[in-house]
Amino acid sequence: MRDAAHWLLLAIGLLASVSLAQAQVSISHLGTYATGSYNTSAAEIVSFDPVSDRIFFVNAQLNQVVALNASNPASLTLAFTIDMATYGAVANSLCVVLGGIAVAAEASPKTDPGKVVFFDANGTFLSQVTVGAQPDHVSVTPNGQKVLVANEGEPNDTYTIDPEGTISVIDISGGIASVTGANVTSIDFTAYTPAMLPGVRIFGPGATVAQDMEPEYITVSDDSQKAFVACQENNAVVRIDLATNTIEQITALGMKDHSLPGNGLDASDSPTGINIANWPVKGLYMPDAIDAFTIAGQTYVAYANEGDAREWGTFVEPRRIGNAAYVLDPVVFPDAATLKLNANLGRLNATTYSGNLDADPEFEEIHVFGSRSFTIRDANGAIVWDSGDQLEQITSAAYPTNFNSNNSANGSFDTRSDDKGPEPEAVVVADVYGSTYAFIGLERIGGIMVYDVSVPSAPVFVQYLNNRNFAGDAAAGTALDLGPEDIKFVSATDSPDGMPFLIVGNEISGTVSTFRIDPPPTPEDIAVWTYEPLQGAATAPTPNIGSGSSALVGSMTGASTATGSFTGCAQTTGTTAWAIGTANPGVTNESSGVEYRTSTVGYSDITFSYDHRISNTGTRTARIQYTLDGASWTNLTLDGSNYSTACTNRGGLDGGRVDASDPAGTNVSDSWGRRTIDFSAIAGANNNPTFGVRVLAAHYAATGEFRQANNVSSLATAGTWRFDNVTFAGIEQSMSTAMIATPVPTSLTGFSTPEGTPSAAQTFAVTASDLTADLVFTAPSGFELREQGIGSYATSLNLTGATVSATIEVRLDGTTAGTYTGNVTIASTGATGQTVSLDGTTIAAPVPGVLAVWTYEPLQGAATTPTPNIGTGSSAIVGSMTGAGTPPAAPRVARSRPVPRHGPWARPAPEQRTNRLA
Repeated sequence: MRDAAHWLLLAIGLLASVSLAQAQVSISHLGTYATGSYNTSAAEIVSFDPVSDRIFFVNAQLNQVVALNASNPASLTLAFTIDMATYGAVANSLCVVLGGIAVAAEASPKTDPGKVVFFDANGTFLSQVTVGAQPDHVSVTPNGQKVLVANEGEPNDTYTIDPEGTISVIDISGGIASVTGANVTSIDFTAYTPAMLPGVRIFGPGATVAQDMEPEYITVSDDSQKAFVACQENNAVVRIDLATNTIEQITALGMKDHSLPGNGLDASDSPTGINIANWPVKGLYMPDAIDAFTIAGQTYVAYANEGDAREWGTFVEPRRIGNAAYVLDPVVFPDAATLKLNANLGRLNATTYSGNLDADPEFEEIHVFGSRSFTIRDANGAIVWDSGDQLEQITSAAYPTNFNSNNSANGSFDTRSDDKGPEPEAVVVADVYGSTYAFIGLERIGGIMVYDVSVPSAPVFVQYLNNRNFAGDAAAGTALDLGPEDIKFVSATDSPDGMPFLIVGNEISGTVSTFRIDPPPTPEDIAVWTYEPLQGAATAPTPNIGSGSSALVGSMTGASTATGSFTGCAQTTGTTAWAIGTANPGVTNESSGVEYRTSTVGYSDITFSYDHRISNTGTRTARIQYTLDGASWTNLTLDGSNYSTACTNRGGLDGGRVDASDPAGTNVSDSWGRRTIDFSAIAGANNNPTFGVRVLAAHYAATGEFRQANNVSSLATAGTWRFDNVTFAGIEQSMSTAMIATPVPTSLTGFSTPEGTPSAAQTFAVTASDLTADLVFTAPSGFELREQGIGSYATSLNLTGATVSATIEVRLDGTTAGTYTGNVTIASTGATGQTVSLDGTTIAAPVPGVLAVWTYEPLQGAATTPTPNIGTGSSAIVGSMTGAGTPPAAPRVARSRPVPRHGPWARPAPEQRTNRLA
């Protein structure tokens, strides 16, 4: 078994231009609880109770609520189960509430009203209330006062009964044990007509708006004032005022234009391959899970845009674009025949209920299901940001041979491209380690995407981790996590071990997995100039910590160390500083100043910080430049993403450069201010032996000339810049937590086999964690290996994953006779390698021996019973044979026959030969 938790971190070409303002968190697999049931919805919706340290989840196969002990999130064990059949309902969803859990359960048939059943944390029944038809999702407000239920109200399988979709609001402020029907408010859509909801998909046969709306998922704003309800099939979101329990707004979510750059998709599974491209299609967002979060007092909602089609009996919405019945308007699509080829759009499923704009038989627009992305919208439903085609781009780079695989089987490369691709299904947004992150679950290929959404208009991709074994057997459970359906976040405060983690319910594999959220790595100092004492020459001080160099640039002069008085902010530490004259900054703008150099080899996310003090007659404006090759210098334009200052009213920005004051241009002087320049967006600054930064005197933007810090003064010979605590820092790359445990056993002996036949196999087990590269097994000469029961034997084996747990089979190959000894080597970049010693023998095949030979030269023994000339034995005449003797052989005269003179059968005349009779 192999835990193929393959992960990808900030190294994908399409994201090379994305800046990282700071180091980021990472997630790693902790543990998994397996139900042992495959493809039966045995683990779907999950929730965590911080009081009992239990995880609760729905097992739809057994119609149970399952409670797990999670006091150790890495080792989940069964606590108890609740049989929902006892309550005459089928569990769909659950959530932890104050005092227990709320379970949403549908009736049989599902078109009848469902119920919400309340239990305490030990599974004891407390109360139940009736809600709408098919309660599909249940959640609780952050203040714990209300439980909200999305009653989807899907039709029956023949579309002959279509109940209304509703939202139930249950007041639990009096405690869940005393909840009754009087605490339930039902919100419906009976007040709406299709004309009132432009862009909302209302298309069920004969259905009213109230019947056609299908609430799917609910999230609530952090202040518990607004609820947002995703209606997936309707491609809409409903906003509810929880103060009045009424609908405020219904918003059509619109479509994504896949013809635009950055919005590509892989639209075909035939022929297989990765082909992410722009096509003239529009994706209906159709989100499944949504999650509200707050940034700077504003409410935003993250949407996982899975997509879904209606297929009930004879009512079948999707149709392949290549189908002859799906006719493209020849005016809009003059290349329709080409588009309908399987290799292009022919295999892609589209809806037949929109896209025909003029009611003729032809489609003027192609509308497909889902947008293969996640989206951030504001509280009014307006798009703030969409991930474009990043999810497919990232998964294609991480898994080029398993891209767009299905969740029900391995060996399914590219089989979901013609449907909805990776299908983002689950999303949760959480504040952790000072930033806000979105965690998105991909239902088909699997795995969790991590994005920093601290700036909602500019999220940053952080990590992709997939706890799936693509070499495993899905039905046998060795493929690990398949089909993530739900993700929940547990804060450090609520976590049993004080570390935040995620809980993921996986519908297909029937597993519940936990993932630790690790803090961002801490930057380390690479080189620091404290000037206490000054090291090296006064004109070129060397660092007090680390190695590097500094120098004056251009016409800067007067280098020395100084203390002196100051006003305003002090330097970070110490009193001695490096002082240089700026009275003569040179004739040319940005040509004179100071430079600092160091090697950043082994470090990433480089920052350059320094304390800067400018005298009243010193040049007030500074340009920052950097070098990647040690020779050429590039201007760095500063803004809020790459620059910060630690002294109020000092160090503002003036046209992308640093000014003495903030705002730029005011009269200040003699105050220290710490400036920090962030080079993390410049990949070349990482791991660079020749990195350097310059601080150069620059023209003040308003005047286009050098200007003093205090405008009542003028540039003077006494004008100085002073630098202190100049620091290069970065994240150490060489630190690795990758670990390969000691194999069990560490030696395999006694292999034996005849030449030409492989030996019987022996096995060893190995585990590894926190890997950043493949785990590579290499067999010594004469041996071959494979993962147990998987694939063919070979001299080497690569297992891919951040975590590996595998059994390896080893055997003699039996090719050549000999005695063989050596070690299987087990290695991965950044981890200490391990070995397993082997010895065995391939036995040479026996050579036939000569037992007896009669050459009759001379005849030995009697003429009638000669004995062998070599070896022992006997011979005799049998029956009536007579005349035994050893006469010489008589010559035989060759007879001639006609021989072709020409053609392919022509040959020379036969020769005469003499043979001896023996």
